[in-house]
Amino acid sequence: ETAVAEKQHVLQERDETLRTRDVDILTLKDTLKDRDGLIARLDSELTLARERAAEIALNRHHLEAEKKAFEDYYAGKKERKVLKGVRSLFRSKEKKQPEYKPWHRYIPPPDVVVTGPSQPSL
Repeated sequence: ETAVAEKQHVLQERDETLRTRDVDILTLKDTLKDRDGLIARLDSELTLARERAAEIALNRHHLEAEKKAFEDYYAGKKERKVLKGVRSLFRSKEKKQPEYKPWHRYIPPPDVVVTGPSQPSL
């Protein structure tokens, strides 16, 4: 009887060990599900951050191009100061509008790489 009782005790310990392992496995599965959700959320946030960074880089590139065009426009304007009086007689109504930005004609198209001073496109 003691041998049978010992075997039953050993079997009960094994059953308890197996139940503990099952609980551990279920806990680990839940942890994996939570982490998968976290990874998906972080991946989504990373994609959004990359899109925003690309948008910011594009805006920065545009602003740098506009700054260079602005500088080129006013540098050329200083050089052509002699004709200022004559030019002012022929100003168009468009140039009197507050949103008129004459330096925009110095901005190269986005697919053009500028190495030297830009020239106005008239």
